[in-house]
Amino acid sequence: YRGGLAAYALSAIDIALWDIKGKALNTSLLQLLGGAVHEKLPVIASGHAHDESIPKMADQAQEWLSTGMQGMKVGFGKRGNAHLGYEHDRDVEYVKQMRNAIGPDKMLMIDMGYAIKWDVATAVKRVQAFDEYNIDWIEEPLGAWDPEGYRTLRDKTKCLIAYGEREWNVDGFDQILATGTCDVFGIDPGRAEGVTGFVKAVARIESHRRQANAHAWSSAIVSAASLAVSFSSLAFKLFEFKPLRNPMQHELVSEPFEQKDGWIYPPSNKPGLGIEINEDVVNRYRQSF
Repeated sequence: YRGGLAAYALSAIDIALWDIKGKALNTSLLQLLGGAVHEKLPVIASGHAHDESIPKMADQAQEWLSTGMQGMKVGFGKRGNAHLGYEHDRDVEYVKQMRNAIGPDKMLMIDMGYAIKWDVATAVKRVQAFDEYNIDWIEEPLGAWDPEGYRTLRDKTKCLIAYGEREWNVDGFDQILATGTCDVFGIDPGRAEGVTGFVKAVARIESHRRQANAHAWSSAIVSAASLAVSFSSLAFKLFEFKPLRNPMQHELVSEPFEQKDGWIYPPSNKPGLGIEINEDVVNRYRQSF
């Protein structure tokens, strides 16, 4: 969708150059971006629904949030046997049990991702039912680009509409902003021209008084870039964390990012990205093409 492998390479190079600049100037990436505008940000757990049993998934969400995290974003239809995103009654029962499990005060977001794309009528019916359980936002229910469909969905539902993480540059975000159909913009600095593209897109989003949200899943390197930009802009309201241990997050760097009682604080003042890469982990997962 509007991009390709070269965009990932460009993004990686850009992130590396910002890291080099920070280390050359003995300045953190956050300071290079103007410093923190948040004292702290709420942390939500971000994971995939994967089990056939809805009660088991609800119990797992309770376990994840017992660490203090302030909400849950769940991906439908990506892996496992959850079979969510396909049947109205099962989807609604899942959201109902999730809300009951995590309580009324925790954030709850549903992410359809790339595996499922509803038509507009299905999306309206499903999200209206989800609204009964006060979800905070629905992400990509109509795919990456359907402005007319998103306009209809936004007019007929209560929760926020989120999409944008599959955009590759600031032009793509400008096109979405022009439609007025997106409330929360997902941005992946590992895809959208690195820190430079990330900052440009966030500036546009902030000027339109919309919310930005870092898609910081792929590695601790992307998380480091995302964390710095998130703390540098008022457009960000929260930060997503993987609730499960993962080598690309927890082994790749010597000091993995951690939340504390549901909050994450500005990154350290170490130069550049502020992380040290474990080269043995890089070599373990290196792939040649």
